[in-house]
Amino acid sequence: MGADQQSAIVMPPARGGLPARTTKLVIDYIEDHLNEDVSLVELAELAGLSQFHLCRAFKQATGLPPHRYQIKLRVERAKELLEASHLPISEIALAVGYDDQGQLARLFRKEAGTTPSQYRRDRQN
Repeated sequence: MGADQQSAIVMPPARGGLPARTTKLVIDYIEDHLNEDVSLVELAELAGLSQFHLCRAFKQATGLPPHRYQIKLRVERAKELLEASHLPISEIALAVGYDDQGQLARLFRKEAGTTPSQYRRDRQN
């Protein structure tokens, strides 16, 4: 056995991140419960990990911690609804899991750089 082969054998496997199957399971759960407040406890139980480990591994796998990932998905869904429907923004806020239009507007501006109403106007022109 050459030195290269031997070092490959004793090298420990890469650590961190989530297996693709677990990542998909967690993402699917977040998407299926987009209009609900999904807790880290729920996600950790689903993945069979501690809350700390899930947070760290999920961020490593997706680039975002679970809560930020949920916000990103909610804003993306709100964008779809703003473009494809004439629903009032207050109803869109409820549909994506926010209690009021103001909460959606704050997070939407932070994620998209504009307000939901301006986003809709820009897409209608």
